[in-house]
Amino acid sequence: MSRTSCLALIPALLLGLFFYSPDSYAQGGPVNNNPVVEQGESEVTAPPSEATPLDNSVEQAEAVRAVQEAVAIAKQNVKANIVAVAPALPPTIQALVNSGARVEYLGRHQEFDGWIILNNGAPSYVYMSPDGKSIFRGFLFDDQGNAVTLTQVAEAQIRNPEFFGIDPDTIESAVEKDVARGAGKTLYDALSVSNYFTMGDPSDTARVLYIFVDPDCPHCKRFIRDAYPKYLENNQIQLRVIPIGILTDESAARAATLLESQDPATLMRDHAFDTAKIEADNTLSLEAQSLNVNLFTLWQFGGTPILVFKDKQGEIQMVRGTPNDLDATINLIGNGS
Repeated sequence: MSRTSCLALIPALLLGLFFYSPDSYAQGGPVNNNPVVEQGESEVTAPPSEATPLDNSVEQAEAVRAVQEAVAIAKQNVKANIVAVAPALPPTIQALVNSGARVEYLGRHQEFDGWIILNNGAPSYVYMSPDGKSIFRGFLFDDQGNAVTLTQVAEAQIRNPEFFGIDPDTIESAVEKDVARGAGKTLYDALSVSNYFTMGDPSDTARVLYIFVDPDCPHCKRFIRDAYPKYLENNQIQLRVIPIGILTDESAARAATLLESQDPATLMRDHAFDTAKIEADNTLSLEAQSLNVNLFTLWQFGGTPILVFKDKQGEIQMVRGTPNDLDATINLIGNGS
């Protein structure tokens, strides 16, 4: 799993980690917001395909639009000096602070007070009900489906950049630069702070390939089987596996099991080859895989697997579904990505 700090990466904060789907918020966990379409035995929306550049894509336009709107509203609020007085921390949040977590007040929306909690570099978002008797974790949306939390986080970054490890003299220009640049680099930065584990080449100079996998996706399992002997077992690439749960009721729990495993690479391999099955442990927290789901949802990828990598020219490439030609796709990956 990645241990990279997310605090210094504005792209990851705004585009990668701070966007939950309305249904995910309402039901307290990930759901399949982009239903898959069966194609024979396939449960993947995209058929086998070739690598295509991510910049100037529909995904780029939608993600940038969401961030631009959030930043614009945040700037208006800061300029108007609209600031809610922070209430006393609820006991549950105070307990986290006492154990070393860092907390920043996000403000109030429709009488719901919100906080961002940074615990070991991982963000979570907590809201308190108007009567002060209930606490819930997740993203807050308004009745139009707009991500209130996204705007609140953008505003918090402008008001208190030090909390996020951002240079206060460059915060606004950095945000504007981020939303103006190519989608590929923005997504790649977000992937670097997602919750993943690695298979294959462990070295720092490895050729890196990110892949979104749902443990219940047969094509994800097939990709692992196809890639394993030649490319993973022989350390020809470093596969960074980003587990998500969107296909079945137990997918999320299986993804959480992978992320909590002491040896997720072996568990994923055995699951792919049907020599062992990833058990759905419903006692585990779904938060780590939920962050992955929200990154997946923001970019409207729709189905699994999704492959993302830097090619030999440094451009970000994406493959929806299983590659038409695995060898040709692997050959495109640049060194030391």
